[in-house]
Formats: sequence, structure tokens, C-alpha cells
Amino acid sequence: MSEVERDHFDEWTEAPELLIRGFGPGRVEIRGCALVSSDWTYSKARELLFYLICNPAQTKEQIGLALWPDSSTAQLRDNFRITLHHLRRALGHPEWVLYEDGRYAFNRALPYWFDMEAFEFHLSLAQLALEGAGGPRPLAADYLDRATSLYDRDFLDGAEAEWCLLLREDLQRKYLQALVARGELFFEAGEYGRATEVYRRAIAKDGYLEAAHRGLMRCLARQGELSQALRHYQSLVTLLQEELNAPPAPETVDLYERLCRGEPI
Repeated sequence: MSEVERDHFDEWTEAPELLIRGFGPGRVEIRGCALVSSDWTYSKARELLFYLICNPAQTKEQIGLALWPDSSTAQLRDNFRITLHHLRRALGHPEWVLYEDGRYAFNRALPYWFDMEAFEFHLSLAQLALEGAGGPRPLAADYLDRATSLYDRDFLDGAEAEWCLLLREDLQRKYLQALVARGELFFEAGEYGRATEVYRRAIAKDGYLEAAHRGLMRCLARQGELSQALRHYQSLVTLLQEELNAPPAPETVDLYERLCRGEPI
């Protein structure tokens, strides 16, 4: 267990029985022991776990549409039965997957920890702390730091199932929003160097994220690097034109023109 993960176990007096990490390639530990490929027997058993924990209770047909979209009814029945058997065996006992009213669900009543849930939880607390003028900025900054520290790589990096791709895109969007929000808090506090680092992290993840580019330009200007801020804008213009055949957003152009005029930002 890493130090980052330990910081997110506040609700537990000891490590939970089941530890699930979705950010990255997808990892599962039971009582501190990592499950390997042979423990799952089939990769679909592992995918089924992540699908169940990322979704509300689902019928067999709903699960089948996500995991075996091209299967016939008979194939789905067999695939699901075998996959569920291997999943329950890998996790040690059947109670981790509930069946009620024709729907299957991950059992959240048992002691577990899932990094994606912790990520979403800290983002929600950060949002609450930021609501309204004069909100508790240090508290919001702490929650944003906790959330972004969990996002070391994209969700189930390498998986290509459609349900996974859609969720990965949503989580990446929230991660980038969190980085931009954190950069803004550093900027408000006059910590322009640290804000610059955060904005560069966001740009490295999504080079078209203009909110991060604007934040970086403001930070450079505040640090006495106006010429570098203006050059960064020109680089952004070139990137957007060559890659997207589009101009910068009006907010970005407005910031550039204010910097050119020497107006405070």
C-alpha cells in the first residue's frame, strides 16, 4: 500500500479486506495480496468486477450488452454464468456480488476501498468548500490535492470496452477540472511557481485545454515573464490551427490582448 493510498483510509481503522485500484491498468488486492491473471482465470472476470463496482445494480442483459455486445442470448447466458463464477472464486466468497430482484450489484456493505470512489468523494468535498464567495480555500485545496494524487494514470488504462472508454473520458475531464481549480487556488495565494507546475500538468494531459493555457500565461506574466507568456500564446495559436483548424477561444484572445496592453490580470 502506497503513502498516497494510506492518506485515503481515514474511514478505516485498518486496511479494508478488498482494495481496488481503477486508475492505471486495474489492480485488486485481497487482504494485502495482489490478484494476478491466473487468479481471475479469464480477464472478463476482472472486467466484470470493475463494471459492477462502477455501476448501480444491473440485469444480466444490461451487463451482457456492455461486456459481450455481440453475443447471442444463449452465449450471454453461458458467458455470464462462467464469468461470475470465476469472479466470486477470485474474490474468495460469493457475498461480494449480490443478486436481488433480478439484478446484480457489488456489495458495498463489506469492507472495501476503491480509488475512483475516493477520487469522486474528495472532488465533491472540494466543490462544497469552494461554493460561495470566501469559501474555505485551504480546505478545498487539500481535497483537490487528495483527489488528484489518486489519478496517477487513466482509468483502466489500455482497456477498450465502450463502457470503459466513456467512463475514462469522464474521469479525465474531472481530473483536468480539478487541476485547473487547484492552479487557480495557488494563483490566488500568490504561489505562481506552484500554479505553473499544476497548469503544465494539465496541459501535458490535454494540450488543447485552454483554461490551463490561460492560467499558465497569467502565472508567467505575474512572475515577470511577459514575453514568455506571449510566446506561449503564439504556440497555442499554431497548435490549434494545425491540429484543429480552429482559433483560440475568445477568453484566451482577450487575455492575450490585455497582456499586450500591459493591463493587470
